[in-house]
Amino acid sequence: MNVPSLRRVVRLLLAAVAAGAAVPLAQAAATSLTTELETFQTDVRNYNVISFANSSFTNFGDTQGPLAIGGNLTLDGGTVAAQPGNFGVDGDPTLYVAGQLTLSGQTQLNSGYASTPALTGSWMWNASSKTLSDSSGSLNSTNAGTANAGNNPIDNPAPTNWNWSTETSQLTTVSNALANATANGTISVSSQNLVLTAPTNPSTGVDVFTLNANNISGNTYNGQTFSNVQINVPTGVNYVINVINAAGTTIFGSGVNVNSGTNDSQLLWNIEGSGTVTLGGGQFIGSVLAPSATINNGDSTVVSGQVVADSFNDNDAETHYQAFVVGSVVVPEPATFAWGALGLCGLALLVRRRCVS
Repeated sequence: MNVPSLRRVVRLLLAAVAAGAAVPLAQAAATSLTTELETFQTDVRNYNVISFANSSFTNFGDTQGPLAIGGNLTLDGGTVAAQPGNFGVDGDPTLYVAGQLTLSGQTQLNSGYASTPALTGSWMWNASSKTLSDSSGSLNSTNAGTANAGNNPIDNPAPTNWNWSTETSQLTTVSNALANATANGTISVSSQNLVLTAPTNPSTGVDVFTLNANNISGNTYNGQTFSNVQINVPTGVNYVINVINAAGTTIFGSGVNVNSGTNDSQLLWNIEGSGTVTLGGGQFIGSVLAPSATINNGDSTVVSGQVVADSFNDNDAETHYQAFVVGSVVVPEPATFAWGALGLCGLALLVRRRCVS
């Protein structure tokens, strides 16, 4: 075999080896993303909302899930509930406030117990009615049904092994890692639907999309009108939507209906950067990770998922608990590695023969 022919064969074999290696490399990247998602799932525990700084819930009906607030919390009536079986005597508190608590009207704790270890001021605890109150409002735990619900929330324990600095650092790291992932899906408008198109046969377990908030104006995306958002996530796959340039914007405002799709629990909106971002669309489906941003939930919007934010404000709206779920990563077929090994062996054999001749 002459040298040009040998070089051509070598190029072909190297191309084959590279093609065989592409899936393992993609798999390694996907495994890394899956690990980040698993960290998110572990760190948020079973909390509906985690706010690192201050948070407020005004004119709200209920949260239908527990709250962990690293700063001060304002509650204006309503109900704070935990999903059955998630919280109890030995579990995390349904309502955990690391700072001060401001109450207006009566707030009902429907299950679990409250923990306000740093609370100061003119608070009174009525053990018989299980009510914490001051001159402005009260927190009643009569229906909570756990032993700790009968204690003054000031004396109740914080979540086990919970550290706010660690939570903030780890979840910020997760957000940054997801933000740096290469998008393999596209977003477009078709028949007034905002459509997310992922690879036909996803082999990574994680599909990544980038949504530029600058491209959304009212109910248009890139100048095209859309009125419906319904995201169908395949079984065993996670969709991560990295939202960029979102500060000062409303995601899915007036004229946009956000509807439940398939596997909503496997959908995560990663909102990059700081500033204030408003969720809209009547419903906002999927979990939200925004460790540096203030998230406003208003206009009667119902958020169905788990929310992590620097600050979270809920006004005339609701939050509904839906646990985030990590999909499984697809392992490459053994043949992938076999082709790579075969290519290398063939290359070595050709080189040896050339040298002998």
